[in-house]
Amino acid sequence: MKKFLCLVFALVLSLSMVACAGGWKSTVTDYSGEVSSNGGFAVVKGDYVYYINGVESNTADNAFGTPVKGALVRTKVSELGNDNPQSEVVIPKLVFTNGPEGSNGFYIYGDYVYYTSPSTDKDKTGAVLNGSLEFLRTKLDGTDTTEITTVENLTAGFRYVLDGEKVYLVVNTTDADGNNVLVSYDATKKNTVLATSGTVQNYVFSNDLAKTYCYYVETAHNEELDQDESYQDIVKFNFNGEEETTVLEGNDGTQGATFTLIKDTGSDVYYSKTYVDTTVVTTVKYFAATNNSFTDGNVLLSEATTNASTIFANTSMFKSVSEIIYFDATLGFLKYDYNKRNNPATYGVTYLVTNKQVLNELASLSVSSYTDEYIYMTDSSNYLYRVNVSELLAGNCAVEQMTYVSLKTSSTFYKPEVIGNYVLGALDTEPFGNYIYAVEIKTGLTEDEEDAELEKYDFTVEENLVNFAKRRIGIQTQEDATAYQEYLEETFKDEDKE
Repeated sequence: MKKFLCLVFALVLSLSMVACAGGWKSTVTDYSGEVSSNGGFAVVKGDYVYYINGVESNTADNAFGTPVKGALVRTKVSELGNDNPQSEVVIPKLVFTNGPEGSNGFYIYGDYVYYTSPSTDKDKTGAVLNGSLEFLRTKLDGTDTTEITTVENLTAGFRYVLDGEKVYLVVNTTDADGNNVLVSYDATKKNTVLATSGTVQNYVFSNDLAKTYCYYVETAHNEELDQDESYQDIVKFNFNGEEETTVLEGNDGTQGATFTLIKDTGSDVYYSKTYVDTTVVTTVKYFAATNNSFTDGNVLLSEATTNASTIFANTSMFKSVSEIIYFDATLGFLKYDYNKRNNPATYGVTYLVTNKQVLNELASLSVSSYTDEYIYMTDSSNYLYRVNVSELLAGNCAVEQMTYVSLKTSSTFYKPEVIGNYVLGALDTEPFGNYIYAVEIKTGLTEDEEDAELEKYDFTVEENLVNFAKRRIGIQTQEDATAYQEYLEETFKDEDKE
C-alpha cells in the first residue's frame, strides 16, 4: 500500500511541475474554435474547457506567473472522463470575484480572456491592495495583458459584452462623490471610459450576453429646486457611450412611483411599481416591457395577485409574459399566466406537479439555476438534480438526480457547471483542496444502482477516496499534493499496509 501511495504522490507532483519549475512559460498554442458558454467559472471554446483551477483566496500571491490554484487552466472536453486528465495553465493569475450572480465570471472573445483579479498594487506602507479588483484582458497564449481599470472592492457587479469587433466592460461601482453608478469602458484599452450613468438605485443585466445596454432605476431630480423627487425613473444605459435615455418616468401625473427591476430576458424586461402614496394605492404592481418597449409594449402582469412577490422573484423562470414558472417547497412548480389573473378560481396560477411522490421529492430541494432545457436543483447534501422544462409544462414532471457527491454550491461564482455529460464543481472537504472535479452525470438509476453509486463516495474507504481524487481536473500545487499525501497516511495509518 505504501508503494501505491507513493506512486499516486509522484503522479500528483508530476502534474504540478509546470507550476514549480523556474519562470512560467505558456504551453498553449492552439486556441481556435467557437465559444459555447461565457460568464461562469468554466467556458468551452473549441475542443477545450477553460476554467478556474480551484478556489483560492484573494490574499494569495498574485504576481503574474506565480498562481496555479485559482489560475485559469484548460482541459480537453474529450478527456473529462479520464483519470488525471492532462491540463495546462492558460493565464497564471488569480481569476477571482465575489460579485453577484449573473454579474461575475470570465469571458472569452476571440483570442482574449476578459476577467477580474485581486490587485497586486501596494500602498505607501508596502501592503498589497488585494481588497481591490483589477479588470484585465490577456491573450489565450498568456501574452498581451491589459489592465482595463480597478475598483476598490471585490464585490462589484460587472459584465463584458462583445459588440462586433469591440468589447465593453460595464462595472457597478462608486464615483468620486460616493454615488452608486454604472461605468462603461473600452475593454481593449486602459482606463478608457465610454459612459457613466446617473446614481443607480437598482439595475439589471440581461440574460442575453450580447445585449449592448442595460436598464437602471434613478431617483428623479428637480433641476429648478435642485432637489431629488420622491419618485424614480427607469433609464436605458448604453455601453457604447451613446447618451442614456429615460424610458419610463415615475411621475404619472397623479402621484409618484418607485421601481425595482427584476429580470431582463433579452426581449422582455420585468419590473415592479410601488406608489409613493400607499394610502391611495397599497398594492405593488408588476409589469413586463415586451420587446424592450416601456410604452407600447408595457403589459400589466399583476396588481393584487396572491404570492406576487414569489411569482415575480428574480429566481423565477420567465419563459414569456404568459408563462412564468416558479417554485414552492410545498406546492412544487407552478405556472403564472397574467391573462388568467382575474379568474377567481386560480388567479392565473396553474399547478404543474400533482404527483404526491414527486412533490415529496421536491420538498427537500431548492432551485439552483436554470437553462432553457432544465431547472437545476440541490438538496441539503449539495447533490445536484434536474427537471426537464418541456416535460414539466406537459404535466410529466420527473426529478432526476445527477450527482451523488457533495459539490460546492454556496458560492455563486462556483456553482456547478454542466459540460456535456459531466458536472464540474469544487469540492471543499478534506483532502480535496477546493479544486475542480469532473463528475459524470448518472440519471435513471435503480434503487440498487443508487446505493452502489453512493457507496463509491464513501470517503472513509481509502480506495474510494483515491479513485475519486483522480477525477480532479486542473493542476495541483506541490503544497496541496503534500497535504493530500499526509492526509492519506494519517487517516489510513491503522489499516493493513501490505
